[in-house]
Amino acid sequence: MSFRFQVLMLGCWLLAAGSVSGQDRPANTDLMQLELLQHDLKQASRLLTVYDRDDSKALEKSEYERLAWKDEVSDFDVDKNGELTHLEVAIRFAFVRSQDEITQADINKANWFMNRHDKNRNDQLDPSEIEKANWPPNPEDFDTNRDGIISSHEMAVQLAFDRGLRQELGIDTVDHSRAARTMGQFDTDQDKQLSRAERENAPLPDGNMKFDEDGDGLLSPLDLATMYAAHRKEMGLSKFDVQKLQGIFARHDKDGDGRIVIGPDLKAAAKHSGVDEIESISLGKSNPLTQVKASVGKFDANKDNVVTIAEVEAHLAAIRKRLGYAQTEYLKARTILTRYDTDRSRHIEPQELDTAVDAGQLPKNLFQTADQNKDGKITIEELAAHFASEK
Repeated sequence: MSFRFQVLMLGCWLLAAGSVSGQDRPANTDLMQLELLQHDLKQASRLLTVYDRDDSKALEKSEYERLAWKDEVSDFDVDKNGELTHLEVAIRFAFVRSQDEITQADINKANWFMNRHDKNRNDQLDPSEIEKANWPPNPEDFDTNRDGIISSHEMAVQLAFDRGLRQELGIDTVDHSRAARTMGQFDTDQDKQLSRAERENAPLPDGNMKFDEDGDGLLSPLDLATMYAAHRKEMGLSKFDVQKLQGIFARHDKDGDGRIVIGPDLKAAAKHSGVDEIESISLGKSNPLTQVKASVGKFDANKDNVVTIAEVEAHLAAIRKRLGYAQTEYLKARTILTRYDTDRSRHIEPQELDTAVDAGQLPKNLFQTADQNKDGKITIEELAAHFASEK
């Protein structure tokens, strides 16, 4: 849950000089643009539980003078009454969080790791917990104050930094998760990198070693994510296509070798010394070949009864190329269509476009550019293709 904290009476923002954790003091516009998360409100509640000794729902001077950031109180005392309310404390937490560009997604991820590895539930990873979990692979990057402990805040800060780095490199969440799955399955020695022997067993795209950034002959998680991002863009796949690909292989490729057997496969049979493929390769007794073939047989381009990741990628890429738009453009088109298709005819007509133009949502020449078959109607597919062409 989040909401924008905006102040209409600018006169109350007479901020005193000071700093926040060594960072620049907040300007009026900084605080007006803050996004308060449930996390900020929860942190504020915790702080008041400890420091609000008279239960007045605010911190008076005698109470906030015990804070480590007591010199910054005036920066967040919005109404300048010499006290800090629950909301004002939450604003301070939101500002500090915003300085590190921590989002709700980073907080959720940090909470997930804490729930998994913080066995004594003290909201931090102690040295013994880090060693036992063998996570994170680079604890020194997380432990900013070098005390041997990773707090939940330190974890969120590093996760936010990693997310920003991936964005700069053009790595989407689907690329990151795909790299994590590959590393988790094929990193047999658990050193957080893929050696040559490990790569030979993994269904990686060709030319993967050109992503070995440091030239050590090993692929790190970031190398893998960069590789998958570049491969996805080269193939013309959207992130939704990759999600569909992962869903297909999650359901049918039980041993994770990047192959789905849908019929007699002599190579696989020889590899497994004649053991029944249905049980030994990737299907299991509960998933008959006929059902699997009916589901994914269309991807078997060379008709060898084995569906590979490359074949599914090629099939999805061909569909994406033929459509001319990605799922994001389709979703945007659906929103516009729902908003302006007043007669629910499943297309936009000229009279409906006038309303959209007046609202500043669509260009006046939309029919000239988007109505591909010139029938005087714009379908959701035509609208999605139009949005894609604008990129």
